[in-house]
Amino acid sequence: MPPVVPFGARSAILGAVADALGGATRSAALIGGIVRELARSERLAAVALTVFVVAAAALWMSWRVGVVVALVVGVAGTVLIGIGMQRQAAAVPHDGELDFDAPSFDDLGRDVRRMRVRLGDDWADFARAAAVVTASQWASTAALQRDLAVPASRARHLLELLEAEGFVGPPRGTAPRTVLVPADSAGEVRRLLHV
Repeated sequence: MPPVVPFGARSAILGAVADALGGATRSAALIGGIVRELARSERLAAVALTVFVVAAAALWMSWRVGVVVALVVGVAGTVLIGIGMQRQAAAVPHDGELDFDAPSFDDLGRDVRRMRVRLGDDWADFARAAAVVTASQWASTAALQRDLAVPASRARHLLELLEAEGFVGPPRGTAPRTVLVPADSAGEVRRLLHV
């Protein structure tokens, strides 16, 4: 004779099973959607279907087994997604070089020539000021006046030109302006500006 299970315990067991199946159904719908997205070949679809069935059965049988199977499914899904990404990357033809939109030396030279025309008579002092500010990383009227041996009004004008051309930031009261060109570019700036 089978053991007699009280009605309250039977309801609790059936409720737990229903909750597990409900969670499994939601998980199954989610996993099913992922499988449809990933299943590009028949073999992958067969593997995914097998994993789904095993995961659903494990969740139905025991939550502990379900957790272990879910971890395995998660790792397998990650691996499958990685393989798919590698295949997509390999399918796009490339020469192995990174493509950056960095300006070429000819473009920079052209920009410097335009700047020279735009600045006109201010060019020589501007080029010297740009080199000094970039090398010292200090942009103030007093420093330019001292380093270039020019009047204070000329140093203020040069700082305004440097700001307009993107070498230094705006005024900050009595503090020196922020230099926007890094110090390790000082040699390149001198070479481009022919200082």
